[in-house]
Amino acid sequence: CGSSCVDTESNPLHCGACNRRCDDGEVCSDGKCAAQCPEPLERCDGACVDLARDPAHCGECGRSCPVVPGGSAVCDDGECSIHCDEPGRTFCEGRCVDTRTDVAHCGECNEACPAPANGSALCVEGACEIRCNGGYTRCGDQCVAENSDRNHCGQCNLRCEADEVCDAGRCVTDCAPGTTNCNDSCVDTDDDTSNCGDCNRVCLAPANASPTCVGGECGFSCNSGFTECSGACVDTSSDPAHCNGCGNACPVPANATATCTGGSCGVICNAGRTLCGGACVDLATDPKNCGQCGKTCLLLCLGGICL
Repeated sequence: CGSSCVDTESNPLHCGACNRRCDDGEVCSDGKCAAQCPEPLERCDGACVDLARDPAHCGECGRSCPVVPGGSAVCDDGECSIHCDEPGRTFCEGRCVDTRTDVAHCGECNEACPAPANGSALCVEGACEIRCNGGYTRCGDQCVAENSDRNHCGQCNLRCEADEVCDAGRCVTDCAPGTTNCNDSCVDTDDDTSNCGDCNRVCLAPANASPTCVGGECGFSCNSGFTECSGACVDTSSDPAHCNGCGNACPVPANATATCTGGSCGVICNAGRTLCGGACVDLATDPKNCGQCGKTCLLLCLGGICL
C-alpha cells in the first residue's frame, strides 16, 4: 500500500484493502474491522495478533524475536527461534552456519575441530580434517617436520635410534653446522616455528592464519581471503567491524543488526521493525513513521493510525 508492505488481514489502517481504516477503538481481524479480537487472538497496537505465532509479538505484546544475518525470526508457541534461510544452514550460537564446513560447528552445533600443532583445522562435508603448515607433513593426526623429527625422520613413523638425531631427513649422531639439537631433532632456529630463535620457542598465530619464523623472530601470515587488521586476520568482505577495510565498522542503529556483504555495510531490522531513513522503527507506534515511512502524526500513532 503506497511504498510500504502491509498485512491487510490485521492492519487497522489498511483493513481488507489499502487505505480502508477501522474506526477508533476497533481492530482489524481477518481483513475486517471488529470491536474486539476473536479467540485466541490478542489486541496489540490496534491489531489482532496470535501471541503464539507472531514474531513481532511473541508470547506477549511488543516482545519481538531477534533477527540474525541469513535467518528469519520464528515464533512457535510463544517462544522465539531462528529459521536459517539458506538450505544447508543450521542455527548455532547466535548465527546461521554451514555445518558441512564450519570448524566450530562441524557436522552439528558445537562440534569444534581441534587444530594440531603446526597446522590448522578444516571441516569437510561435516567431518574434521587437518591441513599442515608449509614445511610440515601429515602423519596420522599430527603435522610433523620430517627433516628434523626423530620419530618421523624422512617419512612417517621412521624412528631414529636412541643415540641418533634427525638431520635433513636422515638419522645421524650429530647435527650439521647451522642447525641446533632441540629435543633430539636437528632444527634451524632461524625458520623453525616450533623452535624459533631458541629451542621450544613456539610461534603462534591468530585464527585464519599460519605462524611464521623469519630470522628467529615469530610472525604470522593470513590465510588466503583474509586481511591483517590490528593483529587479527579478518574477511573484509563480510566482517561488520572491518567492512571493505581495516577499522571500517558498520554503524548499528537501535533495534537492528549490522551486516557486511561484499564489502558493503547494511542492517537487518529486528522483527516488527521497518527500516525508515536509516532507523529501524515500529510503524504501529512511531509518530514520525505512522503506518508507513515518513508519515508524521501531530500527536500520537496507535496501530499505524494518527490520533
